Amino acid sequence: MLTAIVHPACAKRSFAPVAPVAARSEPPASTPLPASPAPSQPWEDWRKSISRIRVPSSGCFKAYYPSTVWTSVPCTPIQTRPLPLIRLQKPSPTPDTVGSGTDFLVQTARPITQATGSFVSVTGVTSESEQGPSGQPVQNEFTLQLNSNYFSTSVCNGVHGPGGTPVQDCQGWQQFVYSSHVYQAAYIQYWIFWPPNVVGTCPSGWFQVANSCYRNSGMAIPAGPYTIADLAQLSLTGTVSTANDTVLIARSGEGVYAQASDSALGLAGQWRTGEFNIFGDGGRSLASFNLGATLVVRTVVEDGVTDAPSCIGPATIDAGTTAETNSLTLVPPCCPFGTPLPGIVFTESSATNAATPFTSSCGCKNAALSIVDGQCQNACGGTGALIGRPGASCGTCGHWTCSGPNSVTCASFTNVCGGCSSIPQASGAGFQPGEPCTCLNGATGRYYCSAKVLSCDCQR
Repeated sequence: MLTAIVHPACAKRSFAPVAPVAARSEPPASTPLPASPAPSQPWEDWRKSISRIRVPSSGCFKAYYPSTVWTSVPCTPIQTRPLPLIRLQKPSPTPDTVGSGTDFLVQTARPITQATGSFVSVTGVTSESEQGPSGQPVQNEFTLQLNSNYFSTSVCNGVHGPGGTPVQDCQGWQQFVYSSHVYQAAYIQYWIFWPPNVVGTCPSGWFQVANSCYRNSGMAIPAGPYTIADLAQLSLTGTVSTANDTVLIARSGEGVYAQASDSALGLAGQWRTGEFNIFGDGGRSLASFNLGATLVVRTVVEDGVTDAPSCIGPATIDAGTTAETNSLTLVPPCCPFGTPLPGIVFTESSATNAATPFTSSCGCKNAALSIVDGQCQNACGGTGALIGRPGASCGTCGHWTCSGPNSVTCASFTNVCGGCSSIPQASGAGFQPGEPCTCLNGATGRYYCSAKVLSCDCQR
């Protein structure tokens, strides 16, 4: 189960402080993993579309491109393994390793109904591992986590302290998770926790960790196995409603896998903060990357508007909720963006003098590009410089048009009279000189060319 960060009501709870991450001997430098191609636009558009279509019921489902119909598939059972909450107090606003209270989070003014985390780019990555039970590194062991804020839940009504007294200030927390190694599946983990110095009794079916309770969604949707080489093509989505909550995992070019459960905590209407990243696979573990690895992380949300959200940084008390970590360091800035889908994007890296593609004011360092959907792009969707701006005039009768993600051509259109036209009109297409036309008074005239413009001559 995923470890969570402590919320303000638990500021005095007796968690041991999170120790600084010890220096690790990284594997020797090796050739970076082959870069995964970016998701194709038709597939990505389909993924967004199918992710908005509710699954028909609780259970496990898969959709196959390009179908927009969910197909029921078998679920897989999962064990009760916690992914816990973490520390509250922040030592300083300076960047440090990601997780355990240090992260960039998206924050919205309206309730989130769906959020998706993915990686805009993955560069310099040669390995990722987690320390196994024997002390030896286990390659490709990690979780993708999409974590909520803390919120009120009626499940706490069933929590009682000593003497049967109902516990006050009990709150909920929810995680959408993909486990790469332990489960090779996606599932949801639910938490409730109460104030410090209170030891409550967990509701039936929940498991206790200190003064918290957790349970999983019961079943999980198998997917993968995915490795660190798949990271640039993976996306994790969480969807909430009053009826059920759904976790979706997708790899570009494949299907979308979904697992839906009855809403256990009532997150719908209360989800306003989202933390997405790659972490260790439970129990406060560390996902350790090679030196020189850099990830650009993106979280997009749907909250009924297209305004850019806010970004909560590591100087904020609630800057991250999971206790799992990775070995990367945040590289400011965190850049919010709006239309078509709002979200945030930021960089994390283990490289010396790590660079980010964004300026401190959240522009693109390449001035020819701008942030679109969390990526620095030109007007044609690529990352290269264009010789002209799409839509601008070129030549005698032309306009620049995209001919590829990194190229434009001057499309020159002339009409049958040799003049400029906004649409192609070759000889024999449309009206031609000498053909009849109807005058305003209803009389019949003839088309003719006048100053390279096709006109209707009603005097002839």
